[in-house]
Amino acid sequence: MNKKVFEDIIIKAYEKFLSEILDDPYLKKFFDNKNTEKIKENQIKSFLDSLEEDDESLKDRYIKLGMLHYNLNLPYIEFFSSIEKLEKKVIILLAEEGYATTDLIYRFFKFFEKIKNYSALGYLFSIIEDDRVIIKKEIEKKINRQFQEKFLKEHLIWFFDLTSDIQALREKPSIELNENNCKINELLQSESIKILLDDIIDINKLKFIHTAIHENAKEIYASIKTEDYYRLLESYISLVKNTLSMISIFTVAIAVEKIEKARRDPLTDLLNRTVMDMIIARTIEISKISETPFSIAMIDVDNFKKINDTYGHLVGDCVLKEIARIVKKSLRKSDFVFRYGGEEFLVLLPSTDNSQAFRIMERTRKNIEKAKIQCDSNVINITISVGLVTVFPDDTLNIKQIIQKADQNLYTAKRKGKNLVVA
Repeated sequence: MNKKVFEDIIIKAYEKFLSEILDDPYLKKFFDNKNTEKIKENQIKSFLDSLEEDDESLKDRYIKLGMLHYNLNLPYIEFFSSIEKLEKKVIILLAEEGYATTDLIYRFFKFFEKIKNYSALGYLFSIIEDDRVIIKKEIEKKINRQFQEKFLKEHLIWFFDLTSDIQALREKPSIELNENNCKINELLQSESIKILLDDIIDINKLKFIHTAIHENAKEIYASIKTEDYYRLLESYISLVKNTLSMISIFTVAIAVEKIEKARRDPLTDLLNRTVMDMIIARTIEISKISETPFSIAMIDVDNFKKINDTYGHLVGDCVLKEIARIVKKSLRKSDFVFRYGGEEFLVLLPSTDNSQAFRIMERTRKNIEKAKIQCDSNVINITISVGLVTVFPDDTLNIKQIIQKADQNLYTAKRKGKNLVVA
């Protein structure tokens, strides 16, 4: 193929590609206040130059390109999707001009695979630098007793050794890959973990995450060996998510200890609203980092005014204390319950999806319904209505909006006859 004809095809492909990018409202913002003609000119030159480079030079060029786009805050999924769009444009134009031989198509396919592979490495190297700082800070914030220090510092050392291997593209691991021989596994089998996390669900979740982290690490070394850097990037991102999920379990346990010293409602001994916003804000942050949902439930005691009018306010206070006790007993150690005001309570369920949250709150509702609450000589049957909302990592709701949604579902439960959980 004539070199000039080939260059013309590449220029046309880039023009169509860039036009599509600029028509996309999300991608267009990355070109705001920039000279798009100059960008197009530079990209075309870079692309044509790279076609004649040896593999090492090509690798270096596209590692730098991946780093550049990471620093522009362009998500790697969008970047690779854009590369695939350009690939299609080039191949379609080659076909339209009658140059799409099997050999040429195959060469372009392999060439674009290398672009994606080496760019993935650029993204990965940049992400690692940021993650080492983030995870170190997260771990340092969580340490407040000897066992936590030992557990989290062991994982930090393991993580730093792993990321050093990735940066050097070392095929031979500097870390223990078998989770059964890992120092952290010894700690997970110890009695100390049962003292810190007395909820067996949290302990089992921690063990599951620990196994998943080691599986991610095995995939990382396999990807280094095969030079599949895109798979390496995916495995690394999964490992970081699992690591942050593990840290979040400790966050809850540590928060519970610290909050024991915080201000409490004098009647029910539940947490009060002065600490509520801080804890929910932290839960939102953890949800986004670890990409796990959480749930919030609003509880209202049914017909509470009638109880006060019939038995008096002292009995009403006694009822609220008993309800608080039953709610706490019905929840997990990792959950939080607040006295929201009057006869209303707010329950925060970290790392809990809608179906899990519904089961927990339905159990709570049934426990209160079947309880015979005794206050002085009075035995009183009580029911509650519950409004439940689940918040996902990509939701943009603020704390006030989340509570409003839970309140709306609570109102629906009341309207449908009370003694219900509505999600």
